Amino acid sequence: MYITKNIYNMEEENFDWTNYFSDNDVQKILSSVNYKDIFFALRELLKEEKHTMNISLFRLIKDLIKDYSISSPDILELGAATGLLTRTLLSVSGGKGVLVDSCEESYKKYLSTGYTGDNIEYIMEDIFELKTDRRFDIVCSFGLIEHFTDKKAVIDVHKEFLKDDGYLIILIPMDSNHSRAFFLLHPELNLGYRELINSTEFRNILTENGLDVLKIVKSRDYSYDFVAAICRKSKQ
Repeated sequence: MYITKNIYNMEEENFDWTNYFSDNDVQKILSSVNYKDIFFALRELLKEEKHTMNISLFRLIKDLIKDYSISSPDILELGAATGLLTRTLLSVSGGKGVLVDSCEESYKKYLSTGYTGDNIEYIMEDIFELKTDRRFDIVCSFGLIEHFTDKKAVIDVHKEFLKDDGYLIILIPMDSNHSRAFFLLHPELNLGYRELINSTEFRNILTENGLDVLKIVKSRDYSYDFVAAICRKSKQ
């Protein structure tokens, strides 16, 4: 249970409904607010939390792929960071994963997760410089394409390494009031270019760049909203 702060310290039976439904005391109330305290309290409420993220992502992935025959796939994750998306996919469908990221700190964070499975390979490489003849059943990314103004270039990399009958899975932070509040409260996460994209815009971006969107699913119960799509390469 959470009880909101009562500016007048009134008991329930003395609730001032007149002021509640009027604007008479707005300026008076605002002048008494400590905005610094509010800022840090909201940062604490809307913070990244590994356990909650794992649960939310697991639910989303199960919902996203439940209608498709995906069993023990070879997975390539681009801009993988700690490989959370691949590790979640492996927990749902089995298989093997290849993580690609050029950031050494991301690799260190991956090592710090304590993941000991021998079914993941980590490649330190720029995704645009990746050279391999392998093609994968799933090519995926989480929190990648929104950092690029040129969506075609980054989506083309996904398509390049995907089998003709494979699935492409992309997750991004979703444009919502919830997400906007989260990123406003966490300026340390906004050190580079980032677009927040709503689900309609997301579908249009994927379709315009040669993908058939099979399904789109939105997250629940996390500190910000994210949206996921499962796609195939368009045959047109």
